[in-house]
Amino acid sequence: MYTYGTTIAIILVCEIGAAVALMIFKSDVVTVIETGLLEGLDGYGLDSNSNITVSGHAATTQSWDELQKSMKCCGVVDYNDWHKNMNLNATNSVPDSCCKEWSKGCGVGKMIPDSLEEIYTDGCLKKIIVTMKDNIIWVALAAGCIVAIQVAIVCVACCLGNTMKKAQYEKK
Repeated sequence: MYTYGTTIAIILVCEIGAAVALMIFKSDVVTVIETGLLEGLDGYGLDSNSNITVSGHAATTQSWDELQKSMKCCGVVDYNDWHKNMNLNATNSVPDSCCKEWSKGCGVGKMIPDSLEEIYTDGCLKKIIVTMKDNIIWVALAAGCIVAIQVAIVCVACCLGNTMKKAQYEKK
C-alpha cells in the first residue's frame, strides 16, 4: 500500500509541476499552437481540381475542416494564411470549411476581396485562445478536484498500509 500511495504522490507532484510550468510558459503555449497550426496548413490535402482528399493528409484536412466549421474561422491569423497552401493558392481558394454557407466547392476562388463576405475572415488562433480563456475556470476546477481525489487516495493508501502493518505486527 505504501508503494501505491508513493506512486500516486509522485504522479501528483508531476501534475503540479506541469501546471506550474504551464503557468510560467503560458506565452510560449500560444507560440507553439500557432506554429503547429501554420505547419498544418501545408498538410491540408485537397486536390485543387477535384476536392478529393490526398492520402496521408486526411487527418490534417479533417481536423482543419472541423476546427474552421466549429469555430467559424478561416486560417491561423486570418484567411490569407491559406496562400501558404500550394493547392489552394493555385486557384486563389480557401477550404470549403471557411464558407459561411457550406457547399461542395464553395471556397474555390474566394480569396479575392469581392468574395470575402461569403467566408469567415477571422483566424482560428484568436478564437482558440478566447475559448481557452473562457474555459480556464472549468479546467482549473476539474484539475483541483482531481488533485483532491489523488490526495485522498494517498492518505487512504497510507492509512490502510499502516493498519495492515499493525495487524501483521499484532499477529506475531
